Amino acid sequence: MSARFASWLSAWAGLVAAPAAWTAHQQILADVTYGRCDASGAPLALAVGLVAAVVAIAAGLVSFRAWRRSGEPASGAHDEPRRFVAALSAMAAVLFLLVILIQTLAGLILPECAR
Repeated sequence: MSARFASWLSAWAGLVAAPAAWTAHQQILADVTYGRCDASGAPLALAVGLVAAVVAIAAGLVSFRAWRRSGEPASGAHDEPRRFVAALSAMAAVLFLLVILIQTLAGLILPECAR
């Protein structure tokens, strides 16, 4: 993998991995609650929420580092699109992290099998 491709990939990390973590979080909890209501609850919501939050945080940090690296004088003016994508990606990761935390909190508050 070339260094240029790796830098573009790191700029997109938060915009790809954080929504994927949120999607997996939502689908796992929704499917378990629908299919096996007795298996759902606070421990499962907390475990899945923590894993999804760690993925979103890691993706956001990767994108943030890509944004900081693209602002160095040696990177040149041709890196402006990558800098914009990295900044957008880091902000999107924060947004999806908040969504994951709110949904995890709802899983801790609401009773299992609530219809």
